[in-house]
Formats: sequence, structure tokens, C-alpha cells
Amino acid sequence: MTPKEGIAKLRGLLGPSAGHREYKFRSSPEFRAAAIAERDRLGPLLADANAALDQRRRELLADPEYQRLKAETVELRKAIAQARGDSVFYRLSVGTHDSMFFHVEARGDNWADVIQNLEAKRERDRQEREARSHA
Repeated sequence: MTPKEGIAKLRGLLGPSAGHREYKFRSSPEFRAAAIAERDRLGPLLADANAALDQRRRELLADPEYQRLKAETVELRKAIAQARGDSVFYRLSVGTHDSMFFHVEARGDNWADVIQNLEAKRERDRQEREARSHA
């Protein structure tokens, strides 16, 4: 079957939105058989390596110093996440919304800040549009 005939048959079976991918790499039954043999050869080696890794992991997890360091990093990650959130939090957010999303245009801790930030953003946007139109 030619590619043209195959695509026509595909569209007949799957409809007008049917698609296909053709790869440059050529495969064959022999190539796949060799890959299966290699997979089967490597499988037990991976199982042994995983068993050794699991044993070592259990040894490391039992170490008290490791447990102390792990607990310390968990607490520090929580504190950093909270600080990051607090560093970008504003009391007011204004913008527009569509059927699914609220698009924030400006933020501030009071209405005067919000209006000032929104006006500054609008001015920057206007200047960027002008610069693009002159380029």
C-alpha cells in the first residue's frame, strides 16, 4: 500500500480529523526482536541494582544525623515558602475577568496605591505600544 493509499484509508476509518506520524528512523521486526532480547537481559540487572539501592537507602534513613538534617530542611523549606508568599502579598488586587480567569492588572495595600500602580502600568503599556509601532 502506498502512503497516499494508506492515508486515504486512515481518513475513511478515523474521519477527516485523522492524523499520522512518520519517523525517519526505520524499524523492522528484527530490530524489535533484538530490543526485546536486550530488555530481557537488562531486566535482572536492574532488579539487582534496585535491591542494592533500596538496602543502602534503608541504611541511610536509619542514620540519626540524616534524620535531623532532613527535619531541619523541611522546616526551612516551609519557612521560605511562607516568606516568598508574604513577600508578594498585597491587600488589594484589581483586574479583569473572563469566564474562567481573573487577570490581575495592579496590586496595592490601599486604593490609592492600586490606582497609582494601574495608571503607571497603563502608561508603560502605552509607551511600549508606541515604541513597537515606530520600530
